Amino acid sequence: MPYGQAIVLELLEQRAYDVAEFLTLMLNRDIELRNAEPQLREWTEPCLIVNKELIDRLRLAVLAFFSDFDSVKTTTMPLIALARAIEEDMSDQYWWIADVLYQCALSAALGQHDLEPDDEFVARLRYTYARFLHYKLKNPRAALEHARIAKMDSCNKSWTLYGADSDFERDSLFKESALLLHHVLLEVADQECDPDYAVKSCEAAIKNAHNVCNEFLESEAHYHLARKQLAAGRLDDAVKNFNVTLDILDQAKSSLNVCKFLCNVHENLAHIYKMKKDTKSFWRHLQELKNYATVFQQQHHLARAHLLAGEYYLTQDDAKEAIVYLEYAVGLFKRLNDKSETSRAEYFVSIAKIDQEFDQLQTGEEETWEDERVASTASGLDKADLGAN
Repeated sequence: MPYGQAIVLELLEQRAYDVAEFLTLMLNRDIELRNAEPQLREWTEPCLIVNKELIDRLRLAVLAFFSDFDSVKTTTMPLIALARAIEEDMSDQYWWIADVLYQCALSAALGQHDLEPDDEFVARLRYTYARFLHYKLKNPRAALEHARIAKMDSCNKSWTLYGADSDFERDSLFKESALLLHHVLLEVADQECDPDYAVKSCEAAIKNAHNVCNEFLESEAHYHLARKQLAAGRLDDAVKNFNVTLDILDQAKSSLNVCKFLCNVHENLAHIYKMKKDTKSFWRHLQELKNYATVFQQQHHLARAHLLAGEYYLTQDDAKEAIVYLEYAVGLFKRLNDKSETSRAEYFVSIAKIDQEFDQLQTGEEETWEDERVASTASGLDKADLGAN
């Protein structure tokens, strides 16, 4: 008999019916997941029903959960502690168990009306669960509401991330929830196919950053909004929000992160002005991109600057100049081992060289035609002279 099944029978003999039912549901869910997703993933970890260590930890946590009704905190902590342990120490093939435990803990914390409410603990639990959903399960949509409520409930409170009795640094729960909400909103925008919804998500991120007076987060939200507007073809709106990003970053202290951000903004603006055929603005932002990339030794951004310049010269039918910039970009991308960008740059080099050969061939044909015309004219004159004689 599998270990998990034996434990369920033992719990039934002990009349721990709630615990036995919970464990049975978990064992069945594990089997369902493995049967439903044989092609989607390779299940390398043992089935839950034969995982003695995890079964024992689940049994103890759920027994404690069903036997302790002193407070919201003590009732739910066994489940939360095990969920955190699974999240941090075990394979992602067991993370679904952590998800169930977090959900049970949150439902219990919200539903224990006969116990003294602990709003700070519930807000902290929402934050913890939202962080798990976003960073581990990669499900920002599910995390969104929990992060939003955690931020809202902790606003104007002195609540801390780990609680007053923790040995960890006591960061503000409100600020951490706002930061998490910021990343969740931007990730939702990135995953969203509906451009209008993506824009609204970015606008919510801007408002969230403004509420917590974090200019860097605000600039990042404006940047993402501009990217969405650029993708939707709203060039003027994109330029406006990219410039807002620049205005905020110009006031920030110089750092590597700020530099990378500035490089991205200038690259996007250069791209927009290239599409708008605003040559002066294109070269201004391209030069800014090159300057920041050079000062902060951002070789990838420097390569991108040369690639953009090469593409520009291609559109101007100047193959000779295009080749100079594009081959330099190829060399940088190769040193960076960026195969994708190397292939892209090499593709443009090949186009430029074909254009150059065509130009040379066309020039040669024109010269040949001119020589033949001159010779023909001279020959005609000779014949005329001969005829006159």
